[in-house]
Amino acid sequence: GVAVAAIAAKTLADGALLAAVLRRVGGRRRWADVLGLEAFLFAYLVTLPVSLILWPRIGWKGRAL
Repeated sequence: GVAVAAIAAKTLADGALLAAVLRRVGGRRRWADVLGLEAFLFAYLVTLPVSLILWPRIGWKGRAL
């Protein structure tokens, strides 16, 4: 119900954003591109919290964050 509608709305919004970017660079939107973007975002959103839990200290240019 609500979860499916939310996922559909997010996918459509991401597709619209991807279409706007591709229009600027002269590309063409394909549904495979939208699905690839969704797969990437899902993997990113799952792995980022896990990596921050496992390795909470971040080093950047000699600094520990």
